[in-house]
Amino acid sequence: PNVEMHLFAHSSLRLLLTVLAVRGGSAQSKSAFDYVQYDALRALYEATDGPKWDRNANWIHDKYGKESDPCRKGREWYGVDCNLKGKVMRLELSSNDLKGTIPAALAVLTDLIELQIDRENSLSGPLPPRLAELTMMRNFEFDDTKISGTIPKGLATLARLERLRLEDSHISGTLPGFVSVE
Repeated sequence: PNVEMHLFAHSSLRLLLTVLAVRGGSAQSKSAFDYVQYDALRALYEATDGPKWDRNANWIHDKYGKESDPCRKGREWYGVDCNLKGKVMRLELSSNDLKGTIPAALAVLTDLIELQIDRENSLSGPLPPRLAELTMMRNFEFDDTKISGTIPKGLATLARLERLRLEDSHISGTLPGFVSVE
């Protein structure tokens, strides 16, 4: 009986390892590198002159020059907070000397609830209409920037949106049914 149990355990372990290898995973694949998030954040970094930000620790590459996971414990990117699922949920890059435009690619950050790129950032251009795809969003802050154009109408469809700060920016318009536009 012990020999049969040993063979069963050995076969089960081999099957588990085979399944993981076929799936391209590992026993620790729970926190696998998410290239969709990485690409969206890289688009932001490149569109806003990331190498010249005041604070950009761990963005894009780690200290060894390898692509870096924004949600990796102990090596999180400056201003990026992640949830327990390893998804970006908050970007807080206020007063960080970002220059350029907000890329539409941020719309793929489906767990994002807060985006603060305000105060002392020289952002320009319009807000991408695709930001309305961020259905979990509760807080947008783009005040004291040079963002221009009109408020994307799709933002009015964001059921969870509680705060939209645009004061001292060059953006205009209203959001029907949304009271707290600052």
